[in-house]
Amino acid sequence: MKLNIFILLIFTFFIIFLSAILLSKNKSNKKNKNKNILCQKNKKIQNLEFYQKMNDSLQKTHTFLNTYCQDHKWFLSDGLLISALRYGDTCYEFEKLGIYCNDNDIDIYIQVNSKEDWINLYNKFKEYFSDYNLFVKPNFDEYPAFQTARKDYKVNILYETTILLDIMPYYVENNQIIYGFPTSKWSSQEYVKNYSKDIIYDQEIVKNNQMSKVLLGNLIFQAPYDTQRFLEKQKNYLYSKSYPLEYPVGGWIFMKNEIKHFYNKDVETYINVELTDNDKKTLKKIQKKLYDCGYASFYNYKRDTKLPKIQ
Repeated sequence: MKLNIFILLIFTFFIIFLSAILLSKNKSNKKNKNKNILCQKNKKIQNLEFYQKMNDSLQKTHTFLNTYCQDHKWFLSDGLLISALRYGDTCYEFEKLGIYCNDNDIDIYIQVNSKEDWINLYNKFKEYFSDYNLFVKPNFDEYPAFQTARKDYKVNILYETTILLDIMPYYVENNQIIYGFPTSKWSSQEYVKNYSKDIIYDQEIVKNNQMSKVLLGNLIFQAPYDTQRFLEKQKNYLYSKSYPLEYPVGGWIFMKNEIKHFYNKDVETYINVELTDNDKKTLKKIQKKLYDCGYASFYNYKRDTKLPKIQ
């Protein structure tokens, strides 16, 4: 009897020991996979002043959100969300095109419950980013976003632009998100409702109170639960309908002697960025790595298809 108990204890201990080894190995593999994604960076990108300044701004924003906004739902949006889904970083070097950046501003959307809630957060933003250049002191009813720009850097003297930070409040009403805050006149305007039209909070922004996560360099940002649905719906108002999201359109190309902006200001359209077949294959590999590591990416992106109905 005692011998049987002893054998059972030894066997139990062995199973626990084996499980611990497998768990440790799994964590190590995941860490290595993340490292493989980050290895897509190269010295040319790392030495680029724009990349350094952008990452510095991202780090500052990331720290603020994770320190002062833990009681609020927030997510990365717009151009940098697309960058994260494409290649998990702010810049990427294409085969013939060179070093490319999709956007020069950081767009964050944060959920608020009232005007007072937003003003309280806004004052914290203002204090924390005091070394940046606050664009305007807003009339909250007319336009509630918090907007800043770096004082110490210009992307290109020709375009007179720098790295920007836009933080926009939103609230939830009848399971839809509306940009602004409750009671604001701005939120009641038709163009604002169109901009956030049909974006469903439960199932698209969150599901079972969970959101997606995306990688930008070595920083993890929250993202809408269903990034494809979110971007496709925003695409009708924010982005051109004529191009697939998984491949670059518009943005900045950093060349040896100039910085080229793929945007036609005369007709307000973005210009297609041509990629080689090898570029497209490499992007797919990176997107699969991101997906395998648990990050949202364009790996399963289905373009030119109707959005499925929520069951």
